[in-house]
Parts: sequence; C-alpha cells; structure tokens
Amino acid sequence: MSENEIKKIELPSITTVRDLAIKLDTSPIDIIKILMANGVMANINQQIDFDTAAVVSAEMGLEASLEIPEVNEIGEVPLWRKLIEDEDPENLIIRPPVVTILGLLVCG
Repeated sequence: MSENEIKKIELPSITTVRDLAIKLDTSPIDIIKILMANGVMANINQQIDFDTAAVVSAEMGLEASLEIPEVNEIGEVPLWRKLIEDEDPENLIIRPPVVTILGLLVCG
C-alpha cells in the first residue's frame, strides 16, 4: 500500500467509543479527545452514531463506510417460537388469559 492511499474501515450504524477505539486500533482516550475537539462530550461506554464515528475516523486518516449487516431471508425467529416448535398440538390445553389491572385502590 502506498503512503497516499487512504485505509478504509467499515463501521456499524451505532457503536460505542470503546468499540470504535478497538476498530481504529487506538486508545479510547484519543477518541474522546477528538470528540471533545468537535464539541461532543462522550465517555468510553457512550454510543455514537455512524456520522460521528466517520468524522473521528477521518481525523485519524481513515475512510469509514457503513457496515451492511447480512439479512437472513427467512427472518429471525423469536425465542418463544423456537421453544414451542417441537410441542405436540394435541398436548396443548386452552387456558383463560391472565389480566392485570394497574391503578389506584381507593378504600372508602
């Protein structure tokens, strides 16, 4: 890689300062200093959006692009469906719903 080429990095849409420091291979303190210089007060565990992370990356000499997550064609199955998928429908029984009412109890 020649010296005038800009290194590229993929970043998620939301990341923490700590994770950004790991991806950029630098100290979280350096990231916080750059954020403070740009008027953003953030601690090490604070989440920052892609645009803010891209500005920090650019100041460190890296070109950031948005990481596109892989999309599962079927979609994610909720945990409760995974738990009941092996159940035999003949063993299921109908039960009345549980109703909860929140409010103020007035005794008169």
